[in-house]
Formats: sequence, C-alpha cells, structure tokens
Amino acid sequence: MLFSLQCCRNDFCSLGAYAKMLFPESDWSGIFATSFGGYLTLLSMADIPDNIQIVLRAPAVNMAAVFSRIVEQEGSGMVSYQQSGSVQLGYDHRLDVPYSFYEELCRNDIFMQQSDRKMLLIHGDCDDVVLPESIADFCSRNPKITHQVITGADHRFLHPGELDRVMDAAVPWLLSGKCV
Repeated sequence: MLFSLQCCRNDFCSLGAYAKMLFPESDWSGIFATSFGGYLTLLSMADIPDNIQIVLRAPAVNMAAVFSRIVEQEGSGMVSYQQSGSVQLGYDHRLDVPYSFYEELCRNDIFMQQSDRKMLLIHGDCDDVVLPESIADFCSRNPKITHQVITGADHRFLHPGELDRVMDAAVPWLLSGKCV
C-alpha cells in the first residue's frame, strides 16, 4: 500500500540519511515538526539521537482521535469511512486515505507515552484539531517538555504574527545545542 503509517515512518527515518547524502559536510542538529510530523517524531524517538534538538508545533499527541475528528468534520464520517474503506482529506491537495491507516494509528498510540527527553512544544490555545487539554495532559506526563502557548492561535497559526512568535521560540531552542 502506498499510503500507510509504516510508509510515513520509513520516509521520516530515511530523511536524515538522504540529507546526509546530499550534504555530507552537514550535521543533523534539530527537528521542527508540525501536527502529524510531530506525531511521527514522537513515535520515532528511539531512532532520534539524544543530541538532536526537537521543536514540536501542535503535535498530534493523540493522532487517532485527531484523525477521527477530522474525518467527522471534513470527510464523510467515521462510519462511512469504515464502510467504504477510504476517505479523501487534505487542504490544497486531497489525498485518498485508506481505513487501514486509521487502524495503524490506533495500534501506534503515543498519547500515554512518557519521554525523558527535553523538547519544546508550541501550541495555540484555540486549536480545535489538537485540543489544548490533550496537549496539557501529554505535557503533564512528560515534565522535561517545555510547553509554550501562543494565545489566540489555532492549529495552523495563520493569524498575523503567530508564526513569527513560533519562530521566536523555536530558533533559539534549535540552536541551543550548537555553538554559534
């Protein structure tokens, strides 16, 4: 199957090797991941060296619930999704997502994960995709996570100045492991 969680994980894990091939003199020093990418990062923590700085923006810490909510809001609903075997979702580019993807998400739940790893998690208090209470619960189980809230921001941080505030927090965090 072309679209699966396993394919996404493989692509995520292959990215570092590919970047090293293209830029052999560079060092992998940081990850900045958003939403599903944040979920993949958390799911792949065992493959990420300890010296890598991590910034997560609105990570889908409860990805199966987030995905189900999206299917209910933007798709045909979960019952129809299960019966038909797929749903089309996306913003600018619609993607056909097989029901087996949702089943993989359910089998790879990271919501109760506990990590002994420092990272920065940036989230908007008006996010209706990854709910603020879900992020708060996740961060309470992971005390090494620095949780920064952007007041008024939703999931996509599209209001003027919100992405600037994200970058103001993320850049120093990402550079904190390097001498500059």
